[in-house]
Order: sequence, then structure tokens, then C-alpha cells
Amino acid sequence: TSLTGTAGKAAGAAAATWLIAPWLYGFCCAGGRSLGSLASQTEVVRISTGEAPGFWRAG
Repeated sequence: TSLTGTAGKAAGAAAATWLIAPWLYGFCCAGGRSLGSLASQTEVVRISTGEAPGFWRAG
């Protein structure tokens, strides 16, 4: 393998992680209570109903 190919694969993996990790983290915090919202004592709600976002909206 070449050094350029390895760097390209590493950059591609980093870009994929940068895009996918926050989306997966949203599913772990389906009730809208992420670490950031817990630290700042804020709550995420839907404007139309005032309820926490559902599981599929969290991602």
C-alpha cells in the first residue's frame, strides 16, 4: 500500500466519523437530554407540542 492511499483512507474514515457520530449520539439522547443540555440545564422540546422529541427525531 502507498502512503497516499493510507492517508486517503484515514481522511475518509475521519470524515465519516465526523458525520455519523453526532447522529448516533442523538439516538442515545432521545429524550432531548444530552450532556450539553444537562450541563446548561436546558431542555429541547418540539415547538408544536412542547414535548420532548421522539426517538426518530433525535438522530
